[in-house]
Amino acid sequence: MKSPIARTTSIALLALGLAGCFYPSQMQPPTPGKTSVVVQLPYDLTWNAVNAIVKENDLKVNASNPNHGIIEAAGRRFTLHDADCGKISSIAGSYPVEPELDASTVYNFKVEPHGNDATLVAVRATFSSSLRVPLQPYGDVECISRGTAESRLLREVLAAVQSVRTPEAEAKAPLLPKEPRKPLTPGRPTLLQDLPQSPID
Repeated sequence: MKSPIARTTSIALLALGLAGCFYPSQMQPPTPGKTSVVVQLPYDLTWNAVNAIVKENDLKVNASNPNHGIIEAAGRRFTLHDADCGKISSIAGSYPVEPELDASTVYNFKVEPHGNDATLVAVRATFSSSLRVPLQPYGDVECISRGTAESRLLREVLAAVQSVRTPEAEAKAPLLPKEPRKPLTPGRPTLLQDLPQSPID
């Protein structure tokens, strides 16, 4: 029979074997090509377009400062398609960390002039979730963005600004020719000018 010390040691080793180890994500953050874009539109119109996209995506605005071009907005729960949260390795094998139900997303938009008639729009997403490692206390983890959420929002901004017409563009737009008015038949009512002549006239 094993001594109490041997049994305790065996239980401890078994617990260590069943317990998981967390390995943070080694993925590099997205490049500026995925998180920023230059819009060929003045600052004020671009600012309005970005705010419209924030509203369309049901993002909750936490802070907004048009003088500095900053918007902070909270989004819904994210998935592994949006970010990499690392992996857990245990006696059962290795598997990626899935975002929990309390996972959260925060988008930081930066809008700033880029020359006379252009604007730079950048967005950075921060993903966080609680971390559940087998036989270890709960914790929190910051996940690394894949850039997919930022790219999607920027595409929506570009689509939104395509429909915006600046006063300069309106001034340069060619005037549509007016259709010439048909001459009125003398002595006949205006509303009847296109009607065929009555045989009793």
